[in-house]
Amino acid sequence: MNPKSVFEDIEPVRFWSGGDFRRYFVRSRVLLAYSARLCAAAVGILERWLRRTRRLRPPLQKLFR
Repeated sequence: MNPKSVFEDIEPVRFWSGGDFRRYFVRSRVLLAYSARLCAAAVGILERWLRRTRRLRPPLQKLFR
């Protein structure tokens, strides 16, 4: 089996060698950073809400602190 023919069958070679890969990588990194910030904000809101509602048992409070 000739590896070159395998790579010719699959198109992504152009994707890897061209600028498309770099563009995709940058976009994915931006998305990752954005989602991480979103998660941090959600956790902060959750923590504030949990502190406001003091109905939790102490072990649970330790877990969320």
